[in-house]
Amino acid sequence: MVGYLSEVTQREFEAGKGAYRRGDFIGRRGLERVFESELRGTDGRVRLVVDSKQREVDEPTAAALIPPEERFDPGRPGNDLALKLAQHGADGEDIVSATGVTRHEAQLLTRLHNPERKQ
Repeated sequence: MVGYLSEVTQREFEAGKGAYRRGDFIGRRGLERVFESELRGTDGRVRLVVDSKQREVDEPTAAALIPPEERFDPGRPGNDLALKLAQHGADGEDIVSATGVTRHEAQLLTRLHNPERKQ
C-alpha cells in the first residue's frame, strides 16, 4: 500500500558502484522508493582468515593477521519511518505530493486514517 520492493537489477547493481549486492532488494514505488536511502541499513560481515586450501586458521594466527575487533561487523539496521497523516484537511493529493505514493495508495491511506470521509 505504501510501496513495494523488488530485487536489484543487473543495471542497478552495476550502476550502484558497490551500494548493492546481488540479491538485495530496493524500493520501487511509493514510500519505499522515496525513502530508500533512509530505510536501507548496512550488511554485517565476518572476516575469516583461511589458508591456501580455504580452511580456517587457528586463533593465534588469525589474531596476528586481523585483530579480533576488526573481524566482526554486526551491520546496521535501516531507519524506521513514522508516517503521520493526521493533518486536518489532508487529502489524497496532499499525500501524493508529500510522499510520492500513487493516487490510489493515497486514497487508501486517507480512508484508513479517516474512515468516515468519502474519497
